[in-house]
Amino acid sequence: MCEIHKILVLSTAHITEETSEWLIEEGYTNDEYGFWLYCKSDSMLKSPEVPSELKKVLIFAASKDCAYVKLDRDGDTVSGLNTFDW
Repeated sequence: MCEIHKILVLSTAHITEETSEWLIEEGYTNDEYGFWLYCKSDSMLKSPEVPSELKKVLIFAASKDCAYVKLDRDGDTVSGLNTFDW
């Protein structure tokens, strides 16, 4: 049986530039446009190093029953999550 996962695509505007740099340092870079993140893991949510706005994005994606979130520069913004101009 194959696995099928839901992916939520959101704008990178939902994270700060500093968080983007942190994700790159942590090896989460997918490509020049953004990041792929697994949002069903408690380890990121419990880690004090993970920026708070990123935790909110992961929680939001998980609340939509998504296994992954793709933060993409061309993704949409949603109400209920902060946006940052960078």
